[in-house]
Amino acid sequence: DPNSLNIHGKVQSYSFQIANSSYIELKGLHFFASTFKMDNSDYMVVDSCNFLYPSCYKRMLGIVDTEPEMTLITDSENCTVSRCAFRYTDGSAIETYSGNNTIENCYFYHIDYTVTDLSSVMTTIRMGGSNNVFRQNTLHRTGASSGINPGNISIVEYNDMYDTGYLQSDGAIVHLMEGQQPGSETRYNWFHDSPKYGVRFDGDGVADGDNGSQGTMHHNVSWNIKTGHMVKGHHHFVYNNTSFDTEKNSIVILIDMGGNEGTITRNNAADKIAGHRSDTYQNYPVPGIYDHNWNGYETGGDVKDLLISPPAYENVEDYNPDEYDFRPNPDSELIDAGMHVEGITDGYVGSAPDLGAYEYGGENWTPGVTWDVSSYQLGVYEQRNTETLPKAFHLQQNYPNPFNSRTQIRFNLNHPQKIRLSVHSITGQLINTILNKFMVDGHYIIEWNPVGISTGIYFIRMESENGVQIKKCLLLK
Repeated sequence: DPNSLNIHGKVQSYSFQIANSSYIELKGLHFFASTFKMDNSDYMVVDSCNFLYPSCYKRMLGIVDTEPEMTLITDSENCTVSRCAFRYTDGSAIETYSGNNTIENCYFYHIDYTVTDLSSVMTTIRMGGSNNVFRQNTLHRTGASSGINPGNISIVEYNDMYDTGYLQSDGAIVHLMEGQQPGSETRYNWFHDSPKYGVRFDGDGVADGDNGSQGTMHHNVSWNIKTGHMVKGHHHFVYNNTSFDTEKNSIVILIDMGGNEGTITRNNAADKIAGHRSDTYQNYPVPGIYDHNWNGYETGGDVKDLLISPPAYENVEDYNPDEYDFRPNPDSELIDAGMHVEGITDGYVGSAPDLGAYEYGGENWTPGVTWDVSSYQLGVYEQRNTETLPKAFHLQQNYPNPFNSRTQIRFNLNHPQKIRLSVHSITGQLINTILNKFMVDGHYIIEWNPVGISTGIYFIRMESENGVQIKKCLLLK
């Protein structure tokens, strides 16, 4: 009954418009259908904020061919956005301009669902200027062709980025044009489950001066992707990357478009490394300096067979970053097979660096946000009510049921415990793992938005130390 629904209408684009100010902090705020804009304001901090539907176009008002009023930081330096969640944006998630800005430990989901009318190449996150840092973020389910365009002399590190580029062809998750490549470092990231390139040094190979050269990619992991690394230009540095299960070649040091004279490709472990997008290493040897690499074209076999615990899921919905270990197996030929590179492989274990992004016996680092993203899913995915704690473990019937696009799953926990909440087909096949984590006691509301499944009967299953409870639901499309 629509009369019983709580309907919110967007009446303004910005809750905060700050100009010509500095050292202002926004902390612990929940933004619904609005966001902030900062102009000519240095040393600003946005921390622990939740942005839900922060931006959208005004087409229903007859305004077309115009950018949406998005989350913006313009003409402002030394600003930090940290521990924030951005969900369901029309247009970019956030754009910053001027330089020396940092986005770290933030969560981005379902970004730019129309991909139109932006100022240039459609990009999920754009950081203009120089010396920006994009660190320890999780980004997935995006529409634009490019994920992050970080500006000049940038650092992009410890990010988990996947499931991107739904609505546009070409592009890359990390995309650097010729002027942005010198001095840039893209390191310690995971790129996966995307039809795009992982990280791409782009351009036509005829840039002036240092443009199109001297960029560094190291200690990145990529899988189930078009190509992990695409390198155009010359005199770049490609060290200690791991790449497997790619649609085309895993690491491409392109012979044309700059020729990659002087580019160093070293200590990498990949199924397919070549000087061509898809043809073999034998037909297109890697240009520049190429040594100490494990290349499946030369050795045969698959890199993932040399790793302790690589991903084995079939559906990206079952992806769990805590389950994987990309370090070499104890008897792997990757161990101690590399060459020390000062500033890149410092602190290696053994007699020499290992090939690939991880060291056997070294840290099993995991990229992405360090906090529980469900804590910022107020009103959309998960809401905990602690006013009256439940007396029993109970899975309630989903609502609405039947449902068309999304439904709410409610359950009660009478004490802290690990919960696995999943959806199965009528034949018992696992369709989606919605939750698989430790949760405290309370009343919970989880929203399930099924993607890519057809009309039918499904079973919602909740498992814990208290047992198993199941509810039947009907999806109508």
